[in-house]
Amino acid sequence: MNAVRGITLLLIQMLITPICAVLMMLAMPLGGARVFALARIWCGSMVRVASLLGIRFNLEYERDPLAARGAPSPQGPAVILSKHSSAWETFFIVQHFPRLVPVVKRELLYVPFFGWGLALCRPIAINRSLRREARSQLQDQGIDRLHQGLWVMIFPEGTRIPFGLRGRYATGGASLAVAAGVPVIALAHDAGYFWRKSIIDKRSGTIQVRISAPMYAAEGETAAMLNARAEQWIEAQIESFGHPPAAYTSKARMALERDGRLDTPRVNVDRTDRSVNAELGAGAERSVSTERGVSAERDVSADRKVSQDAH
Repeated sequence: MNAVRGITLLLIQMLITPICAVLMMLAMPLGGARVFALARIWCGSMVRVASLLGIRFNLEYERDPLAARGAPSPQGPAVILSKHSSAWETFFIVQHFPRLVPVVKRELLYVPFFGWGLALCRPIAINRSLRREARSQLQDQGIDRLHQGLWVMIFPEGTRIPFGLRGRYATGGASLAVAAGVPVIALAHDAGYFWRKSIIDKRSGTIQVRISAPMYAAEGETAAMLNARAEQWIEAQIESFGHPPAAYTSKARMALERDGRLDTPRVNVDRTDRSVNAELGAGAERSVSTERGVSAERDVSADRKVSQDAH
């Protein structure tokens, strides 16, 4: 059933994406708002199709502590910092939040239809291999977009991280928020547990989505501190979802470690990766072997002592 669900989602996405991309191109003379409205229909359609196929979601908001004192949640733009473990959260964020621009890797813009439609949303397309230039580009273009009233969406881990692993949270999004004087909105979810990277592994269930109250930089709080606060909130929510992370492959983990993107992995009691199990088994065997060796040495020492006492 997982394979049928995954293939069905792919086929529907392949049908919807070209249609929406062409409509977005035709809507360009009508202005960016109309183009984004079509993008929202595009992404919302994928969220609804997923729900029909058994991948539903439950949305919760963190109560804004300022709201009790009469201060509303931000009516203006904000920087969204989201966990990234699947394609589902991208669809959800675009269809749920006000008009926004995503921060994406430049290569995505060259993907037929999908990339063309993405380009029409005026994304901040960065070259990740040029980190200093990418950071400067994010700061300059991000402030420009925010001052125009657009929200900015960024995945601070920089790439899709398999559910169960924790990437390094870059401070670019928090730095942008501090520089522009806008809050950070943190978003936690477990979409990667159900919507896995493999086409034939899309599992039914309810995705938990939690959105934080606006996080403003306190007086004297640096961007790194604000980023750490958002990271702690996101990871705490994910830990509280209650189910074990999905299995991942050693190959995927090694690739993330090689790129320097992997942080401490979350404990996974249900890992089924063979190489991980093999490593654990080998470690257990070494431990047992070591214990047996120590025990044998103790027995020999005891025999020698008894023999010396007898003489």
